[in-house]
This record gives sequence, C-alpha cells and structure tokens, in this order.
Amino acid sequence: MKEKILKLLKENKTEYLSGEYLSTVFGVSRTAVWKVIKQLQEEGYIIQSKTKLGYRLVESPDNLYSYEIQEGLRTKRIGKNIYYFEEIDSTNDYGKIVAQKPFEDGDIIIAESQNKGRGRFSREWVSPMRKGAYLSILLKPQISFEKITRLTIITALAVCSALEDHIQKKVEIKWPNDILINQKKICGILTEISGEVDKINYVVIGIGININLDIEDFDESLATKASSLKIETGKIQNRKEIVQKILSIFDEYYDDFLNDENYESIIDEYRKKSYLIGRNVEVRIYNNDSIRARVLDIEKNGALKVELENGEIRDLLSGEVTLSTSF
Repeated sequence: MKEKILKLLKENKTEYLSGEYLSTVFGVSRTAVWKVIKQLQEEGYIIQSKTKLGYRLVESPDNLYSYEIQEGLRTKRIGKNIYYFEEIDSTNDYGKIVAQKPFEDGDIIIAESQNKGRGRFSREWVSPMRKGAYLSILLKPQISFEKITRLTIITALAVCSALEDHIQKKVEIKWPNDILINQKKICGILTEISGEVDKINYVVIGIGININLDIEDFDESLATKASSLKIETGKIQNRKEIVQKILSIFDEYYDDFLNDENYESIIDEYRKKSYLIGRNVEVRIYNNDSIRARVLDIEKNGALKVELENGEIRDLLSGEVTLSTSF
C-alpha cells in the first residue's frame, strides 16, 4: 500500500489529498494511512500535512528505493524484481546468494552503500552512503560460454551510453571493464559466472558508479585515477535517473544478445567509445608477466587485438592495461 499511496501523492503534487479520501481509495482506516505517511516521512519524503486538507508531497529523497527505480521503468526483463539495501557488504555477493534459489532473469540488487565493495583482483571499491550507485544484475542466459564475454561488452556500452546521454560529456570505455571521463575512472564493472562445462547457472554483473562523490571521498592513491560525475560536471546528479537509463539501455542490448541480433553494430559502437584503440599500452597478464604493445582493435569476442614490439599480432582475452609512453 505504501507504494500505491506514494504514487497517488506524486500524481497530485499540486493539491492536498485528505486522509479520508486515501482511506476510501485503498479501503483502509485513516490511522493506517497516517502510519504510511509517517513511514514515508521517515524515509526522507517531505510531505506536508494540514488539518482539514490532508497530505501533499513536496519533495522526494535521493534514494534508490525499488519503487522509485521501477517508476516509469519500461523494460522487458531487467528490474522487474529489485532487492534494495541501505547498506550491504557487496551487491555481487548477495546476488550469488539469491542465485542459489529460483530467480527471475534480470533481477537487481542495489544498495546505498557497500562495506566490502570490490572490483577486479578483489580491489576495494569505495562506496560511500548515497553518493554512488552500487548494483548487480542477476542473469541466467541460455548461451554458450564462448559468448559470455559479450555480456561485459554490452554492460560497458550501456553504462557509457547512459552517462553520455545524462551529462552530455564524452565518456569512454577502457578495456575490459572501466568507464572513463577525462581519463579518470567513473565506473567499474565486475562480471562473475557460475557454470558447468555445458551449462551456465547464473551470471552476476556488478556495476559501481561514482556519481556524487567529492574529491575528499577518494584517498591519495585514487584521487589522481578516479573521479565522479559531480566532480566532472560541477553539478549534483540524479542517481535514480542514471540507474533507470542504464537499466533501460541494458535491457535493449540484452534482448538483442539473447536473440543473437545486432551484435555487429554493438561491437562497432563499443570500438568507437574505446579509450585504448591506437594507444601504446603495457598489459599485465594474470601470471604477472607484462607485455608492451600497441592496441589495434577490439575483436568480436571482446579480445584486445595488439601488436607487440616484435611485430607479432596477439589477441588478449584478459589482463590489466595501463598506458605506456613507449612501444
């Protein structure tokens, strides 16, 4: 009932709705309506209450409640079910718990903050309260393992496209899973998979976005490498709108992915937004060996196509890339 009363208040923001009217519409007592209003106020909604007039919604909080995100979200699969937490260890870790039982393809775990947020190589992801968007998308695609890397590609492209549309600034993708503005990391993506030889049990795609973080939210080691939308634009950004845009665009890409459609245009768009193509880089492979190379392209399977110093052409499916001044 809380979501229904909130929806009605939002639809009538210019007028007061009486407790009697709300109790009649929803078939509950006026005391029950009052309790819901008090709960909404405790959640941060500014609701004016006047004797003989009723209630009027003045302002909504910048919170990522499931019913706030789902409001106006027109997706086919993504976000039909949203698990909301004010604080959590890690949305990806919780997603893996949810996946142990039956779940809907496209379920979302979202939190206002994380205690143990992490990126690749188990690095900490700074997740201060109500300053970013920390979410995981839970999927169960019936596909072959060879196509699984495409999920990171469409996720990165969805985030990149949504942020560009929202802030009207150039946003780039640093292979394989970082989103950059002005060469600084704004967002990281962590894809984790559970499966067997011939079957994928589930995929959890974690997305961490620095939205309204301030410079002081980053320690010295991150201040030169990371940034936020607020820092880069000089404006506080609407977190709900950003999350909705990402989920909407990802939903379209994911539908194409499942139907094996439009991938050529998707990978072409990914290449256009690539930060690395044409640059000299150093790539650390998982065994800690490193190579210097020039990035030539992004292959259809998501591999980084590079030319080594000796002229050898190689496709890299994984690794950590940093820019290099020499080749």
